[in-house]
Amino acid sequence: MLTENLNRGLIHFGKYVVAPATLLPIRRGAKKPYEFLTIDQLQAEFGERVTITPFEEPSDAELSDGESLPGFVAVLRNGWCHGRYCDWVGIENRPLRDFRLFDGARRMSARKYPMGRLNPRYYRQLLTTPDRFPRPTRVAGRVLVLNKGAAHNYYHWITEVLPRLELARRAGWTEADYYVVDCYKPFQRQTLQSLGIPREKVIEPHNGLLIEADELIVPSLATALARSRTGEMLREAFGVPSPPQVGGTRRIFVSRKNARTRRIANETQIEEVLTPLGFEFHCLEQYTLAKQIQLFGEAEMIVGGHGAGLTNMLYAQAGTRVIELAPSNYIRKCYAMLSEELGHPYSLVEAHRSRRSRNLHVPCDDLLAAVTGNW
Repeated sequence: MLTENLNRGLIHFGKYVVAPATLLPIRRGAKKPYEFLTIDQLQAEFGERVTITPFEEPSDAELSDGESLPGFVAVLRNGWCHGRYCDWVGIENRPLRDFRLFDGARRMSARKYPMGRLNPRYYRQLLTTPDRFPRPTRVAGRVLVLNKGAAHNYYHWITEVLPRLELARRAGWTEADYYVVDCYKPFQRQTLQSLGIPREKVIEPHNGLLIEADELIVPSLATALARSRTGEMLREAFGVPSPPQVGGTRRIFVSRKNARTRRIANETQIEEVLTPLGFEFHCLEQYTLAKQIQLFGEAEMIVGGHGAGLTNMLYAQAGTRVIELAPSNYIRKCYAMLSEELGHPYSLVEAHRSRRSRNLHVPCDDLLAAVTGNW
């Protein structure tokens, strides 16, 4: 079978997926161009080979000036898909700029990484990122592209990868012959299986693979509307009953006791403060996805440190309060933005980070004020 041949021998190391035969960046194929097109420009150049279903809502893709690009689903006949994160998508050697991971820069720049050339990640990426195309692999039938950068992370998987499937379904593409997407972590396998995507239809992307498909179905990056509908899509896929219409009643604290980073050093003290107020403490890594969906659907309030567990606010009813615990100098606003999209009132409680352990210490008075509404 095609997928067995393409996925055979792949090595999974953390977020990296590589084929041993393609580890070196030296290729005999054509040199990659670094001139990127909009979807409208690609259609103007290739005519009937490009069909576009547009959406009015903006996608996560942005122009260099910060302007958001509209959402769409495109069908590219004899389209190309290349790269670990499927960021080389187009027809022949004419790629779309919407999916570029490195902002269209030639190959890679050390400036994109903290500490520049002193960062080992820069060299790992450099060694596995070819500057030339590999030989195209012809795939007959319809191929749906879902993968993107950081797909190994639960937050990005739920809020950025799966909404692209929702966009494709809105455009009428309920199924395909093959799907280009990661499928090596348990939460990835669970969600794909529940959504009716069998393992034998999944092609795992890597930098040594260039697919040329009869019909390449390419959703744009996620839109806020698609993201908000993803929670209900997963609820139906896992067979979890809809939450009560009157609103949730459970108060949930997302514990990070078993996490490798950003543990809350005084969580025992927090438990003593919040338990009398009706809070339940949950280690979500011990639950199935179906149980997490049901749990957060019944929530009235969600409290937790910055981390993947807060992604589950996607399953909560609009109006559920969200309180995030994060270091005072933490600049990632993803959960604040997600709360706004979903209609959840949001608060941030700043924590102190230990220099040695990097664990967090949350001021209980500040947390109590946020929970009781005196913030």
